Amino acid sequence: MTDTSTPQALVNQLTGTWVNENRDGKVIFYSDETAKMVFSKHQPPIKLISTYETIKDERIGINLGGFWSGPAFVNTSKLEEQSLTIAFPDESPITLFKIQP
Repeated sequence: MTDTSTPQALVNQLTGTWVNENRDGKVIFYSDETAKMVFSKHQPPIKLISTYETIKDERIGINLGGFWSGPAFVNTSKLEEQSLTIAFPDESPITLFKIQP
């Protein structure tokens, strides 16, 4: 069995609120490896709290439940620049930026 827990350093970098450019979508990452997603203008609208886990290298996955054909993938390769991308199944990635509390 493989370990899919997320390294603590990555959890610490992710923890906080990330918004898209228009601020009509956001992901809030929590330190307990859960994430709250709100994308009200997405079709269908998305509002859920789910777990996340390491997929490989600089990607994590957020479980979207049974409606979707797979998880949302988050590319964390630009965390140092306070930026990441999220891609829902069969859709183009959305860039998110971390906002300060």
